[in-house]
Amino acid sequence: MKFMVKIFPEVMVKGDAVKKKMIRQLYFNLKTLFERTAVDVELKRFWDKLEALCSDDVSETVGQILIKTPGIEQVLEAQQYPAKTLDAIADVVVAQAADSIKDKRFVVRAKRTGTHDFTSNDIERYVGQRLFDLQISAGVDLKNPQVKIELEVHQDQLNLIQHRHKGLGGFPMGTQGEVLSLVSGGFDSTVASYLMMRRGLKTHFVFFNLGGAAHELGVKQVAL
Repeated sequence: MKFMVKIFPEVMVKGDAVKKKMIRQLYFNLKTLFERTAVDVELKRFWDKLEALCSDDVSETVGQILIKTPGIEQVLEAQQYPAKTLDAIADVVVAQAADSIKDKRFVVRAKRTGTHDFTSNDIERYVGQRLFDLQISAGVDLKNPQVKIELEVHQDQLNLIQHRHKGLGGFPMGTQGEVLSLVSGGFDSTVASYLMMRRGLKTHFVFFNLGGAAHELGVKQVAL
């Protein structure tokens, strides 16, 4: 399984030096989280995104970590295939997505990066025609489709998007300094801590135990 991690937009509009620093911080934050949960993930860093490769049996755990980590706007869950030509791309999509368009209106959306002799629009038209020729769908609908087939082509690699997940947003934790949060286990300190963490502040918890063991246990559960 492959996860493509889209960075929070406010990070992407920063200057090159600041943006690079924030993406690097997010990369190390995720490395720490994956090591802490003992899942085997290959994490790759690019100038505008991150990619996480893992086996299918740990994909749910990896996905949950990604969508709960500050600094991530969106997580795209994809299957990766080798594909060099329009025919190869269409063959993969027909094999993987034909069942999903049965008796439904569909559209194909593609993004392409790299050097090719075809454009993103060429991919959409060619793959869409191949699917339409199967004569199992209810037709093509560019405005209000029931099924949207999303592709990303990078050089000789095809990423077939399975699902999109909304991330936590905000800045990567540790990029905006550090704060202390006096936590009591109640509503105010919990929400304040969450908002500070989401904005990239490394938040350390301070707890004054005035209520005994039960109070301490409750606060630890809230903090976790």
